[in-house]
Amino acid sequence: MSVYSYLDICIMLAFGGLFAGFLGPFFGFGGGVILVPILLAVFSKAGFSYSVDMHFAIGTALFLATINAAVASYKHYHSSHNMPINFLSGWAIYLAIGASIGSYIAIYTSSYTLKIMFTVFLVLILLQQIYKRFITARQGKELDSKKVGLPTGTKKNLAAMLIGGLSVMIGVSGGTFTTPFLTHCNYPIRKAMIVSLAGGFVIGMIGSIAAIIIGYEHHDTTLPWSVGYVNFLAVIVVTPFIIIASPYGIKANRKVRTRVLNLLYMLFFATLIAYMIYTIVKHVY
Repeated sequence: MSVYSYLDICIMLAFGGLFAGFLGPFFGFGGGVILVPILLAVFSKAGFSYSVDMHFAIGTALFLATINAAVASYKHYHSSHNMPINFLSGWAIYLAIGASIGSYIAIYTSSYTLKIMFTVFLVLILLQQIYKRFITARQGKELDSKKVGLPTGTKKNLAAMLIGGLSVMIGVSGGTFTTPFLTHCNYPIRKAMIVSLAGGFVIGMIGSIAAIIIGYEHHDTTLPWSVGYVNFLAVIVVTPFIIIASPYGIKANRKVRTRVLNLLYMLFFATLIAYMIYTIVKHVY
């Protein structure tokens, strides 16, 4: 049972929204990476059972990602009319298939296992950053874009299904997977980011719907305003503070030197990993 009042919980969510809104654009990653640990911390304080706290964190983060992706995609489309509709039409279908399968698996996966999966995801991101900044930079290696091409057919479909499935299982909108994959396949980075945003809407929508409908049968929380595994109190409180803080994150990113930004990036992920390990150990004991 939670010892915190509604006001306490709303204050924690508000600070979480400011934190996520600032750090997302500051470090250049999607909100799910930071929102899942923040929501997990708040829901734990609010008295959520260890058996479902990660499900609520993931479901709510996906709902928030859907809102963000929809707004960002709309702005990109109307500002540049550069939405690659032909590629997106097929890509989105298989993202939805993968997200549907991943959602079903995630709902029936233990909270403990989901925490381990998210922690492994964070470790891989940190290792990728270390490799990119220290090893690849020293060797002066660059991708030879002529060796690869834009994914088509089975390769494209399988990649979309895998990205959709993995993303909903860890509560992210897929940008962490989509943009690197498409740029590796010689797709222009700006278009890859637009595809990532549009795909994030599909992934978030499918994951949110599944979290609401399937999660409704497994509702277990002391905090109201929840439908299935989506907590709408968190959605209502967090959203405006993300919007408020985002511009400051963008401005701060432009002022900080690249070397300092890289070190802060790695330190931040190391902190997230330490916290997730703590939640896993706490879950066991």
